[in-house]
Amino acid sequence: MKKKTWIGLAAGLVLVGLAIGCGWHQQQSRKQARPQIVASLDFYGEITQAVAGNDADVTTIIHSTRIDPHDYEPTASVARKFSEADLVVNNGAGYDTWSTRFAHQVKVPMITVAKLLNYRTGANEHLWFRPDMARKLTDALVHKLSALDSKHRHAYERRGQEYLQKLQSLTSLQHLARTKLRGVHYLTTEPVYDNTLTRLGAQSQLPDFANAVEEETDPRASDIKTWHKLIRKRQVAFVINNPQNSSKTVEQAIADAKKYHVPVINVTETKPAHTTYIAWQKALLREVMRTLN
Repeated sequence: MKKKTWIGLAAGLVLVGLAIGCGWHQQQSRKQARPQIVASLDFYGEITQAVAGNDADVTTIIHSTRIDPHDYEPTASVARKFSEADLVVNNGAGYDTWSTRFAHQVKVPMITVAKLLNYRTGANEHLWFRPDMARKLTDALVHKLSALDSKHRHAYERRGQEYLQKLQSLTSLQHLARTKLRGVHYLTTEPVYDNTLTRLGAQSQLPDFANAVEEETDPRASDIKTWHKLIRKRQVAFVINNPQNSSKTVEQAIADAKKYHVPVINVTETKPAHTTYIAWQKALLREVMRTLN
């Protein structure tokens, strides 16, 4: 879902200014015992913590499916975390703009996933669904933390390798999924999961419908008609639905899919509670693959 709340963003920047003005920004005045890292989103925080271990403190700002990162309005305590950070890890691509602005405001180094993945303006900003994201972020974290805290370089390198080993099970599943998804057609109410599916060979139908929903505008009547036609004729293997963003149009589209027994797979933008990034991604892929059997 793409929404902008510039008032909230401006208020957040004022909070950062107040944090610095009140003396919260202490990077220049004292050496912190351990590097302080702020991650904008929970899956980035999880990977950061895996590499950092006990040698750095990691704070994740958004870790709930009930919060929309586009609309998030930072609090004074969040502003303080940014003002004290040695490193910020965020998505970029216009998704968590408040995080980028905060980091620039206090001149903190950033690892921005959009830059790691060579994101181009206008492309899909849900970069945590890219199959290559976790590996590239892990490598970047090892490099950045080793430079920031050279005393623990070997520990960061070791933990980075350990996380990459854990990623192997997801990578293997992605390879298997690629053999099953090549050429498969699907519909989606929003393009949240496209970065996984299209890179594994599946083909999204009616992207204009999904983009309109994401932009909170009404899909064209012709696209709505085509959606129902594809469903009724069972010309798509499954439907991806983002339950965090709904409307009467989306509700009708999902009801139509269920009526004609087209599988509906719910994919949230944020990681569900009580699971890991790797487990979440594997569960989603397995659900997709079950619809193809």
